Amino acid sequence: MNWIYLVKADYYPRVQSRIFQILDKQMVTVSYFTSVKTGSELRLRIDADAGLCGGPRLAALILRLEGIRSARAIEHVDRTAELTRRFQIANIVSEQSGLLDLLRAMGANVTLVTPTHIDFEGAGGSGEIEEIIEVLRSYRPIEMLFS
Repeated sequence: MNWIYLVKADYYPRVQSRIFQILDKQMVTVSYFTSVKTGSELRLRIDADAGLCGGPRLAALILRLEGIRSARAIEHVDRTAELTRRFQIANIVSEQSGLLDLLRAMGANVTLVTPTHIDFEGAGGSGEIEEIIEVLRSYRPIEMLFS
C-alpha cells in the first residue's frame, strides 16, 4: 500500500539521512521524495510503499527522531487508474432495449432513458472505458457525448 509521509523537522545535518535509515531498515520502497528548507524548518514529503499497516507505524518511528516536529502518514490512493465517464447516446431508439441490457452487464449505471437518448455513467480503468466506447460505436450512434 502506498503512503504519503508529511514531515516537519528542525533543520540539522543528516536529518534526512536518518529518516531514510528508518525507511531502509523497514525495507520500504520510496517512489518520490522532496524537501524544502525555510529558515530553521525542514518540510519533507515522501511517497513510499509501506504495506497495509506500515504507514502509521513508520510515521511513529520517524516522530521519535530528534528534531522532528510532526510526522503524518496519509494513505495514497491512485485515482488516475480509475476513470468515470458520463455518456449520452442519441438516436438509437430501434435497438435501445438490447443496448440497455448490454450496458448494465458491463457495469454501467444508466441514469436516464428517453425515446431519443440514453444517459449513463461508466467507471473503471482506461481499458474498460475504451471497451465501453468501442461497444457503443458498434451501435452506430448519431451522436455520442462523454465527459
